[in-house]
Amino acid sequence: MNPPSVLLYRSGRDLLLRAMEIVTLLPVAITVWLLSLMSPEQALADLGSPAGIWAFRIGLTLGSGILFYSFFFLHGRYVLSVELQGDDVRIRFWTVLGSRLRTWPVSAWGGRSLYHKGELILPGRPVVQAPWIDIRTPEGKKLMIDDQGEYPQGVEALLTVLTPGDDD
Repeated sequence: MNPPSVLLYRSGRDLLLRAMEIVTLLPVAITVWLLSLMSPEQALADLGSPAGIWAFRIGLTLGSGILFYSFFFLHGRYVLSVELQGDDVRIRFWTVLGSRLRTWPVSAWGGRSLYHKGELILPGRPVVQAPWIDIRTPEGKKLMIDDQGEYPQGVEALLTVLTPGDDD
């Protein structure tokens, strides 16, 4: 029988991230679809050479997906939830194709945390505040914990489990 789980953190933004991923993927899909409608003869007449056609298609596809590609930065780094189950830490990550769950023993953790204010200040614009906590897995991979998420046991409980040697 498994020991009961204690929820230490939940971001609450998984559906929002999924919706934003779909919205940012739409321009790429529409661009690829529109490029498929262009006849080879018309493309050759407009762009002059097969190399020009490929350069145009690749450039347009990459340009239309610039927002979508930023999601690859969050892939496997953005923490959706952290649970303590007995002597194990279970972390669910956001990925481009869904979510992934990893489990580590509590004793494997011992890194440091770094708090980022996440402020974006542009003249004449509202200030954007998206603070996050930067934590490393036992293997050294950087994780992002959205500080605007929920800490049912308090942020100190989460940091005590994931960064027991961090005195900052």
